[in-house]
Amino acid sequence: MRVSWMRDGDTLYGTVIKGGGCHMVVEALPDRSGWDWSAWRACGDPASVSHGVAPSVIDAMAEAEACANAEAEDSR
Repeated sequence: MRVSWMRDGDTLYGTVIKGGGCHMVVEALPDRSGWDWSAWRACGDPASVSHGVAPSVIDAMAEAEACANAEAEDSR
């Protein structure tokens, strides 16, 4: 599924509408050694939050999208 990302400085925000919606955020680590990512359901349980660290912004976006899409599929 295609995700439209918005950027504000070193932070990117994305949303998946499918399956009730999931939000994503990707931001540079303070020491610039990698990128932190998080994905969570828009109206779901706080336990649905997934997060991790990736070596590049592209990898972090891909991992956040994969988790958001999996959450959307699970909510069907």
